[in-house]
Amino acid sequence: MKILITGANGQLGSDLVEFLKDKYTILPYSSKQLDITNLNLFQKEIDRVMPDIIINCAAYTNVDDCESNIEKAYIVNSIGAKNCAIISNKFSIKLFHISTDYVFDGIAKEPYKEDDITNPISIYGKSKLSGENNIINHCNNFFILRTAGVYGINGKNFVKTIVNFAKDKKFLKVVNDQITTPTYTLEICKQILALLETEYFGIYHASSEGECSWYEFTKAILDELE
Repeated sequence: MKILITGANGQLGSDLVEFLKDKYTILPYSSKQLDITNLNLFQKEIDRVMPDIIINCAAYTNVDDCESNIEKAYIVNSIGAKNCAIISNKFSIKLFHISTDYVFDGIAKEPYKEDDITNPISIYGKSKLSGENNIINHCNNFFILRTAGVYGINGKNFVKTIVNFAKDKKFLKVVNDQITTPTYTLEICKQILALLETEYFGIYHASSEGECSWYEFTKAILDELE
C-alpha cells in the first residue's frame, strides 16, 4: 500500500513518516515539493505516483499569524483541503485530513463530541472548518481527525516555546482559564494507523487523555526542566 503524506516535514508529518515507513510504502512531500493549493500540479503528481491513501498534514497553523494573513490561511487550510478532496475523489483514494479543536468556540464545560455544533472564533479555526466542509462536500471516502494541543519532537510547538522562553526570562505569563488536551504526535499516529485500512469514514476526535489549563501545562513543562 502506498501512502502519500503532505506536509511531511512538519511536526506531525515527520513523525508519521517514521511511524508508518516500516509497514507501508511512504511518499513524503514537503510543501515546497508539493503545493496542495495548486490543483493542476497536485493532480499531475498524484496521477504520476498513484497512492492508495493521502494523509494531509499540510496546514497554516500559526493561530496569531492567521489573523493578519487571512488570505493565506484560507488558501492553505481551505482551498488546499478542497484540492485534496477533489483529487482523492477523482482517483478513488482514501483521504485523511488533520483538523483542530479550534473549529469550536471553546466555551463548553464538557469535552466536545464529533457531532457538536462548530463555532470557530479565530481565522485559523474558521479556515480549518471551511477546509472540513470542502472535504465533506467534495469527497466520499474521507477521515477528518480533529486534535488539540499538539506537540512532538519536530517542528514548532508550545512545549518548545516554553522551554526557549524559560532560558531567557525569569517570569512567564500564561493563561489559566483556557483548557486544552496536550496531545503527543505519536498518539495521533496510532489513531491514524487504527483507521488506515478500514472504511469507517467520517469525523473523529483524536487526542490524548486528560486535560489541563495552559498554565498547568506550562508548569509541568518547567518541572521537567528542573
